[in-house]
Amino acid sequence: MLFVIISCLLPVFGIMLAGCFAALRGLLPANAVHCLNQYVYWIALPSLFFSQLALMETGQLCAGLFLGLYAGLLAAYLPCFFLLRIVKREDAARATIAACMATFPNVMFMGLPIVSFLLPGDASAPLIVSLAALLYLPDMLYTDTLLEMLGHRGKKRAEILRSLGRSITHNPSLVAPALGLLINLCGLTPPAFLTAMTSMLGGTAAPCALFAMGMALHAELARTRSFPKGCFIRQLPLQLTKLCLMPLFTFMALSLFGISGIPLGVATLCSGMPSAVAVNVLAERHQAAARDTALGICLNTAASMISLSGIIALLFTLKVF
Repeated sequence: MLFVIISCLLPVFGIMLAGCFAALRGLLPANAVHCLNQYVYWIALPSLFFSQLALMETGQLCAGLFLGLYAGLLAAYLPCFFLLRIVKREDAARATIAACMATFPNVMFMGLPIVSFLLPGDASAPLIVSLAALLYLPDMLYTDTLLEMLGHRGKKRAEILRSLGRSITHNPSLVAPALGLLINLCGLTPPAFLTAMTSMLGGTAAPCALFAMGMALHAELARTRSFPKGCFIRQLPLQLTKLCLMPLFTFMALSLFGISGIPLGVATLCSGMPSAVAVNVLAERHQAAARDTALGICLNTAASMISLSGIIALLFTLKVF
């Protein structure tokens, strides 16, 4: 079991290390990090979301799964945000991106391969992973929208509303899923070339984002020669929330709403995945604690080797799988 998890995590660290090596050797221009992050945000992730929603079969989302995942997410998100915003008096942008990092799991890029290795003969398991990825998407979209609003603080209300409306209608992470969902609800089948193209572009999101994060980490550490002061203390409650508390809350909520068996186990496992690299893309785009976010994602990706092993062992002990 541990070998399966390690075999899925090693490529993640390998791509990050490749990014660090490229930055160390000067193989790419200094602005490559920004270019890669912009590509992921504007092209790769929207393509991935569009293809998932457009091709999803109707009737695959049940109310219990929907309510359970969101109950677990909110139970983890709200304490993190208020702890940082009210107790530690962090600014709103830092508190928002930190709460997102503590609750937005890397479902598609880590959850899918782990579940596929764990339950190779179960056809419903990959479907639950895809649905979980789509249901967690509003967490990232809410964070992006709120950071956009905070970036326009101090301006007149009408100007803020115009800017917000423009950012929403021009936000690819909103427009692409909306188009995919509209096509799905209308019972239409997108052209084969379009689904093939968006699937191929979506498949580049994870490696590009991981590579860019490796380059960004190298650049930050090379500039300061050390980790940010107090970063490990600041990261500890976020790491515990993401890797331990959120899957616990999710398991309890899903059980309360009548979800059991494979859907319960897979959805719980998805909630316990480490933070998605897309959070670092948002942090870099809005310049909101980008360095702490990159470090936090690396830390909980490493720690998830232990936490995921424990979650899987508990799920088998409880005979969920």
